[in-house]
Amino acid sequence: MRHAGSVAISTALLALGLAASAAAADDPIGKRLSKAVGGGAPAAGARTVPSFTDAFSFNGVTYPYRMVGTNPKTSTATTTVPSEIVPLRFEFADGAVFDATPRAADVKASPMFAPASFDSGTTQFGDAFRRAEFWDSVSANGGGYHVLLGEPSVLPTVTINVPKSQGVTGVANGVPYGLVDFNWWYRNATERLIGKLHIDPASLPVFISDAVYTYWDNDPQSCCIIAVHGTVADWGGEGPINGRGRQQVNTFVAATWEYPEHFGDGGLADPGTNGGTEALSHEVAEWYDDPFEINRSPAWFSPIAPWYGCNDWLEVGDPLVSAERMVNGFNLQDEAFLSWFAHDVPSRGINGRYTMFDTFKEPSTLC
Repeated sequence: MRHAGSVAISTALLALGLAASAAAADDPIGKRLSKAVGGGAPAAGARTVPSFTDAFSFNGVTYPYRMVGTNPKTSTATTTVPSEIVPLRFEFADGAVFDATPRAADVKASPMFAPASFDSGTTQFGDAFRRAEFWDSVSANGGGYHVLLGEPSVLPTVTINVPKSQGVTGVANGVPYGLVDFNWWYRNATERLIGKLHIDPASLPVFISDAVYTYWDNDPQSCCIIAVHGTVADWGGEGPINGRGRQQVNTFVAATWEYPEHFGDGGLADPGTNGGTEALSHEVAEWYDDPFEINRSPAWFSPIAPWYGCNDWLEVGDPLVSAERMVNGFNLQDEAFLSWFAHDVPSRGINGRYTMFDTFKEPSTLC
C-alpha cells in the first residue's frame, strides 16, 4: 500500500561473513542478491523524472512497463535528467568515522557521468545500456536517441550520526567498515534527507557512502545491503516533501563504495583500481529501466544468481550479480536487456545480445 511520505526501494545485497565487531582475516563473502520493496506509478501530472510507458506480451499475458526517458521505438530525442551527488559522512557511537567526501570526485569521473567507450557509443554507462537494449529501434532511427544524466552538482557532505542501537563497526582483512540498520537508514534517514536537501523530483540524487553497509532484521550478522534505488512520494503535502496540492515523486540511488578486502570472491573493486562502482552501476541501470518499482516480467531464474529463486521483478541488475567488466578503471556490472525478460527471439539488443556484456546467450529460464 502506498501512503504519504512512502518509500519504495530496490536493494543490492551481499550476505557477507562480516562479524559485528571484528571480522576474521579471511572472512568469506556470501552470495550477492537484491530485492524490491513496494513501488507505484506516479499520478498523472506528478512532478518526477521524465518517463514513458509501453508493454510487451508473452504467452498471452501483457506486461506493462515504465522507464526513464522517451520511448526509443518512436523517439530520437535526447533526454537529460539533472543529477546531484551527495557524499555522506557516517559518525558512529564508538568514534569511528567513514567519510565519502573524497569519493564524490571518483563517482563524478566514473562512467555513471563521464563518457566511456561502449559498443553502443561513447557515452555514459546508463545511456549506453539503454541504447544497446533497444538497438533495433535506436539504429533504425539514426542513432540519435539518448537518455543522459546531467553534469552532477556535488552537494555539501551530509553528516549522519549513527546511534549505538543502529550501527556497529568492524575490520575485515585490515580495512575498517561500518554497518547500519537498513530500516533506520534507507527507510527513514534517506526520506528525510531528500526533503531536507530540497531535491527536485525531476532530478536524480546519488547518495554515496564509503565502506558503510547495512543489515536487516536488527541483526548486524544479517549483512549486507550495499546499494539501493527507490522512490519517495508525497500526496497532498502530508509527507516530508510539500507538493502544494500537486504530487511529487522523488527517485534516488544510494550506493556504498565497496572494498575488495571486505569480500572474498574477486568481484567488486579490485586492488589498485578505482573500481568500487559495481553496485552503483547495478542501481543506476535499474533506475533507468524501473524507476518507480512497478515493472514485472515472466518469472525468471538466473543460473549465475540462483539465490533469487523464481523472480518476476524486471530488475535488470539482479540476474547478473557478479558478472562485471572494468571500463576506464571502474568496475561495471553486466545488465539484462528487456529482451531477456520478454523472451524476444531474436533479441532487440545490440548484436542480438540479451545482456550488455553478453553474459547470457538466450532469454531467461522460465520458472
